[in-house]
Amino acid sequence: MGMLLAAGSVASAQPEQPHLILVSVDTLRADRLGSYGYGRDTSPNIDALLAEGARFDQTRTVEPLTAPGLTSLITGLYPHEHGATRNGITMRAGLPSLTKVLSRRGYLTGAFVGNWTLNDKLSGLAEHFDRYETILTKSRWLFWARESTAEDLNEAALAWFAERRQADPRQRLALWVHYVEPHAPYVNQTEFVERLGYGGRSSTKKSRYDSEVAYVDARIGELLEEVDRLLGDEPRLTVFTSDHGESLGEHGYWGHGRHTYEPGLRIPMGITWPGVIESQVLTAPALIIDIPSTVLGLLDLPAVPSFQGFDWAPVLLGAESPPAAR
Repeated sequence: MGMLLAAGSVASAQPEQPHLILVSVDTLRADRLGSYGYGRDTSPNIDALLAEGARFDQTRTVEPLTAPGLTSLITGLYPHEHGATRNGITMRAGLPSLTKVLSRRGYLTGAFVGNWTLNDKLSGLAEHFDRYETILTKSRWLFWARESTAEDLNEAALAWFAERRQADPRQRLALWVHYVEPHAPYVNQTEFVERLGYGGRSSTKKSRYDSEVAYVDARIGELLEEVDRLLGDEPRLTVFTSDHGESLGEHGYWGHGRHTYEPGLRIPMGITWPGVIESQVLTAPALIIDIPSTVLGLLDLPAVPSFQGFDWAPVLLGAESPPAAR
């Protein structure tokens, strides 16, 4: 991309290389967040994060399933290209990825994920990280421990982050945390029900879904607060998104993965880098596979020819206008 451009300026010197924090939330609809127009107070921490930088209003996943969507997030490829076309089908080995590029550029990469479909034996994703940990401490489906709570994910991720910071404060870190909530079966997070305006113990699917969004939002706030404490004044580039959305009764359908309806495809996405990316809302269409190309563009690193996504960096930095069509 050449010389890095600061928003609203012609050119500037390369800023200090930031740490990368990638936060993804399973099964999260964009329209269930306050920043996307939802009327209930589900997402104060996510909304504050997205207000710091660029919020993409029209982002879609490439397939409404966890492993295909998140493998695309890491590799910049469509599912038919990386091979993980369904949950349980392992991606092709030896592919380039965002995290492999960052490792070669001196970053230490760590992933802490809480969905059983991301287990390395099923996904093959561990190849792309220096540390890859699937947290499978809790059962949401009664009979087996296949997923995690957000608290357990935060504990593991922050322990690694703090340990690496203490071992070498100069080391640049790239951390990915993938939360399971608000995946079905929706747990009624009672501590948030009153705040959301439902009153008492809410028992509808939609209200339980909202309480799960509020719950994971609180845990994301705790994660980012501790990351900031550990980093001090060092820069942080944060990417937020979801693997896919969720149908909440539209078209007579609940869930995801069997249909490509809009509620399952549209996802939130935001990129923040305080002091570099100005607060803005982008309405041009975006895809989850845009993230690897955009992060490399923001870090002023060479593009990877296999990446299929669009590089939004010149747009985010004020050097170009959003694409009129894609």
